[in-house]
Amino acid sequence: MTVRVKLNGHIRSIDKGILDVVTELNKRGFKTLFSCSSLNEDHPKQTPRDRSDAPYVTVEGKRPELIDIAEAAGWEWQFSGYAYAKNESPIDRIDFRGKPDGQILKVKSRALERPEEDSEGYPILWELESEMLSSKEEAIQSKTQSTELILDSETEKFKKQKIACLLKVITQQSA
Repeated sequence: MTVRVKLNGHIRSIDKGILDVVTELNKRGFKTLFSCSSLNEDHPKQTPRDRSDAPYVTVEGKRPELIDIAEAAGWEWQFSGYAYAKNESPIDRIDFRGKPDGQILKVKSRALERPEEDSEGYPILWELESEMLSSKEEAIQSKTQSTELILDSETEKFKKQKIACLLKVITQQSA
């Protein structure tokens, strides 16, 4: 179920399961752009194929201070940046991903001119190349446009626990 709320002067539809996290982030000066709880109760009419399989919150700008929050809550963090062509579709994307186990990846994506399909019929739109980084510094120094907190999770119970944990950490660390 989504709830319509006013954030940053705009009416937005936010999944009820992640509403408190989004509200708290905005209250603390992090302008949220996108979010999804990925909970079945928030998306009862969607099949898993039609919704995100992982809860996430994307905020505007590169916000290194969210790294500590993500790590303390056991979430991944990601800085993302795009390069655009004249038609405004992304042609290249660079993500810096910090995993809960401390690994940091630099992932380069290039849009495929002719999308293919995987074995289940999903379109493959990107060609990926990744490398392991030894520290967060390259990610922090990168020219990226957004910061994302992502939870890689499979069960509804675990998702709810980790969303609650993220809210608690945001409240404690940002106070």
